[in-house]
Amino acid sequence: MNTILTTHALCVGYNHKIVLGPLDLAIREGTMTGIKARNGVGKTTLLKTLAAIIPAQSGEVFVSGKNIHQISLSERGLLVSIVLTDRVRLNGITVKQLVQMGSDSASGIYSFFKKDNEAKTTEAMESMGIAELGEKPLSQLSDGELQKAMIARALAQGSRLILMDEPTAFLDYVAREELFVLLKNLVAKTGLTVLFTSHDIALMEKYGDEILSL
Repeated sequence: MNTILTTHALCVGYNHKIVLGPLDLAIREGTMTGIKARNGVGKTTLLKTLAAIIPAQSGEVFVSGKNIHQISLSERGLLVSIVLTDRVRLNGITVKQLVQMGSDSASGIYSFFKKDNEAKTTEAMESMGIAELGEKPLSQLSDGELQKAMIARALAQGSRLILMDEPTAFLDYVAREELFVLLKNLVAKTGLTVLFTSHDIALMEKYGDEILSL
């Protein structure tokens, strides 16, 4: 099986301060891989660096063979997407509009493929089981529904690698299990790669193909 994400001597941190590394990682394509570590170790910082939201302190990150820190924003969006723990509840924004942002960002602001974007949006919502919530405002969603909408937005972006920071945070146990089942089935069906952090070690071990301990 091919690797989709590799790092070479990667060190991550902020303001020239290294909090984690050096790391040499190899994440296999079409897998769910969990990252396990104590609070404060740098899991979120690592994910943000892998997505090129923040620069690496040193070392390199390659996604599908391309250095993620040396390509354009639009090209990067086609390779990797990220779902953070931020609770996004923008006034007046519906589920469909949120998910549409993912497909629009992948096509670019001057996209002439709006019909294609519409199809990507619909497919992403159907994959997460929230198609019937399309016209519902974000402010009226449960935490579980909102998390599914955020993941659907990442799916609509069209990248083959999705990074997720604590995807089951704020969810009760039933909702956490349901979300992991959805993700596991999605990976098996589409060959998508998911790299996630979680404090729920039991669910990570149950549904993760591999676990990285930091």
